[in-house]
Amino acid sequence: MKTRADGTVLWTLRDISESDRCPYAALKNYACLVEGTTPVAAISRPIAQLMGRALRDHRLRVEQFWRHNNPTIANWRDTDGAQALPDLLDGETSVLAPTIEWVDPDHGLLIEGGADALISHLDGAYEMEQARLGKSTMRRQLIELAGLHSGFTQLGVALSPTAVMNFAHTGRQRFELQDSWDAWRTACDGLAQAVRAYHQGELSLEWSTTPLDQCGRQSCAWCQIELSPHDDLFLIARLRRTHRRILRARGITTMTAFAEASSDEIDDVLAGADPVEVQSSHRQATLQVLTKRSGGGRPATSVVNSTRLATLNTLQPGDIYLDFEGDPAYHEWPDGSAWNPRAEGAQSWLGIDYLIGVMEGDSGEYHSWWSSDFASEATAFRDFLDWIANRLSNYPTMSIYHYADYEATALRRLAERHADPRNVIAQIESGGTLVDLYRLVMASVAVGTSGYALKDLEALYFEPDTRSGISGGGESVLAFSRYLKATQSGNHSEAKRISHTILDYNRLDTLSTRALHHWLLERRAIEETPH
Repeated sequence: MKTRADGTVLWTLRDISESDRCPYAALKNYACLVEGTTPVAAISRPIAQLMGRALRDHRLRVEQFWRHNNPTIANWRDTDGAQALPDLLDGETSVLAPTIEWVDPDHGLLIEGGADALISHLDGAYEMEQARLGKSTMRRQLIELAGLHSGFTQLGVALSPTAVMNFAHTGRQRFELQDSWDAWRTACDGLAQAVRAYHQGELSLEWSTTPLDQCGRQSCAWCQIELSPHDDLFLIARLRRTHRRILRARGITTMTAFAEASSDEIDDVLAGADPVEVQSSHRQATLQVLTKRSGGGRPATSVVNSTRLATLNTLQPGDIYLDFEGDPAYHEWPDGSAWNPRAEGAQSWLGIDYLIGVMEGDSGEYHSWWSSDFASEATAFRDFLDWIANRLSNYPTMSIYHYADYEATALRRLAERHADPRNVIAQIESGGTLVDLYRLVMASVAVGTSGYALKDLEALYFEPDTRSGISGGGESVLAFSRYLKATQSGNHSEAKRISHTILDYNRLDTLSTRALHHWLLERRAIEETPH
């Protein structure tokens, strides 16, 4: 979003798609632009920056692919706007990086956007193509492409109603845009209506009184600066956004007010909602308020399903605790080469699991398998499989504990990537050896913390100063990036120092998983003790 010399506001496709996700943030940014004030600083997202660089590298090789398959392709960047885009599109010439501006016909919004390529087809129509890493934000991307489609069409470009995504690892995929046009129109309608209300002085942008919907996402800077000062309902772990809207509309706007409301009041306010979910959210708010009032003690807890908690295995000989470290942006694509959508092996892979860490349950001994490239990842995975297979033969009733989905997903990915000839991964998955403590926690206990990540739950069993150095998975990925740079520059002492900090962090994650298991068993024992 920016202003022209004449004061006209120029919106990007991202501005409009994001306004649908958080209308409040969109109008706060707009008000800052119009009033000449400084907007809140965006939240730093280093992993997103690494993924952005990977996308840039992927886009360059996809451009080579487009050039190879379309010999007459023109680069819009080279035209400097000297030639109108419709004149350049003669039905045979494809175009790289076409960027346009257009006025939304319904609301007069001036919008800019561009495709990675417009590829010509035999029927004379064009199809938008994009280079993308993966499908994590597909809904937003398709909404933006639907908007871009309307812009190109308005300028007289004959477009197919589909768009092609060129994914780094999974190849080419065609998407229908018809289902996204309504979402684009809804986003434009909502944004234009809010802008009009703002200029007419009918729109409050105060957090507690604004009629605009707010998202509460961790990546939304405008929301994050308001949550704690207003004791906002978004602070309640796992509260549905739809429930927050209903509560606010009924005058319950804070976590404390929700926690202190009676069950009858809650049932009345959220009539029609899932009663189990309502009860769960009310309990969660109550526990968080109790924890806050305790003045820094252990979080308040409650067992919500003792039957489910009773299914947790007791400590068995051979039990281990597993934790992975992975860099989602790592790649080994050949420099300057064209992308091959049918490629297999390292030249098509995206993401590396650079560390597998395991702690033995009985002795607390820590083992690790380190990777710095795909070749060493294959070696590390094979060595890990050998270690697991040997341990299973010695301890057939052992369990492998982990927290959340990443480890199970990584094991399957590595088995597909590097092979698992003895089917060790299939064996531990089908045999119930792999145990996800996250699922058990979510099904059996409630904890008065603002989230249920492993780091959140450490307040149950770790002292506050237990962690030092790397404090989260994102920092681990950035440290690995620095490790690679140090290695490539020949600074081996620095590379060794960085790798040790990552290993220390991973060891503590395995220790934390082990400690959580012990805490759950202790909590179960308390529940089973006659009162």
